[in-house]
Amino acid sequence: MERVELGDLVRAARRGERAAQERLFLCLFRDLRPLARRLASREVDDVLAEMGVRVLESLGRLEEDEQILSFAVAVLRNVAREGWRAERKFSAVQHLPERFRLNGGLSAVETEDLIAFIERKLQDEERDLFRSWRLHGFSVRGVAEETSIAVNAVACRIYRLRQKLKALLGEYELGGWTG
Repeated sequence: MERVELGDLVRAARRGERAAQERLFLCLFRDLRPLARRLASREVDDVLAEMGVRVLESLGRLEEDEQILSFAVAVLRNVAREGWRAERKFSAVQHLPERFRLNGGLSAVETEDLIAFIERKLQDEERDLFRSWRLHGFSVRGVAEETSIAVNAVACRIYRLRQKLKALLGEYELGGWTG
């Protein structure tokens, strides 16, 4: 893909075009895999998925759309560096904001209530993905193998699920769990 095309893809993704966001995510996933293999101290697909999510969430800060690859490489290095600093297992609520974690605001019962709330709000396919990815701690590749879906497709689905989870956490904070 030429830089001009990639720049057009970035602009479309920034406007919120879902197909462009997914295509950009997949392009970055494919193009940066060799570098991720050299940098990652944990599952390469997880590192790439995290990088893709961060890049898509940060498109507004990108000064020149055509510089997306160098921006993505910088993000990838940061993600890998974080992995080097803190090797740890994923728990069911690791990615929840601090106020929702045990010892950070929620008791074990409240954490279970939050997970139940999230599962009630998700569609069947999303619920299965959430359980595999968060509750069972599978990597992106592990989810792909479990579901027989391509790794890149799973990474895109996890990106969309994370966006939905953020919205659900906001709803939960506002008292949406009561009804």
